[in-house]
Amino acid sequence: MTIETLPQDPTSYDLIEQWVDRTFVAGNGSVQTEGRTGNHWILSAVFAGRTPDQLRELRGFLALVRGQRNRVKFLIPGYTIAGGMSAHLANTVQLVGAHTAGATSISIDGLQASLTPAFKAGDYLTINNQLVEVSADANSDGGGAATVSIWPELHQAYADNTSVEYVAPFGVFLQQAPASRNRPEDLTMARIQITLMQDVLA
Repeated sequence: MTIETLPQDPTSYDLIEQWVDRTFVAGNGSVQTEGRTGNHWILSAVFAGRTPDQLRELRGFLALVRGQRNRVKFLIPGYTIAGGMSAHLANTVQLVGAHTAGATSISIDGLQASLTPAFKAGDYLTINNQLVEVSADANSDGGGAATVSIWPELHQAYADNTSVEYVAPFGVFLQQAPASRNRPEDLTMARIQITLMQDVLA
């Protein structure tokens, strides 16, 4: 298996939260929800208004990915941080201590000190290859450390000092369904749509 970087930014895309919680009716008739791990992102991306060469590049890329045999690295296009770390893009941010799979918050250091907030809810981070979203504003303390709530939960265990990417976050995905391609006579109207699922084992 290889990880191939998507060669072009999409015209539009949606990152969709995919929850795997289970809802059931208890014996007393109440509806209850059981939280489960394995929550992940679904990515739907559309490529339109491309030149013939760009279309060929995309078709070649899809052939290279070979369905679910290889993986797709997707960088968030035009991403900028909303939190205070937007003014401190050269910092090396890392996990503090070992983190277990299923954790819904991470401890990090390497931040600029005393930022309120360092990251805002809705900011993205990448831990190893896992794309997560900050789910609540997080402030850094006087030593440049913070505890950050995230979604989805950590898919794997990570060691102390694992790198946390905050400037150019990305996710690793696999194809969920065959790509959709239309071939009108006017190639300026051609479009390719791909649907990808976050690889929880990447």
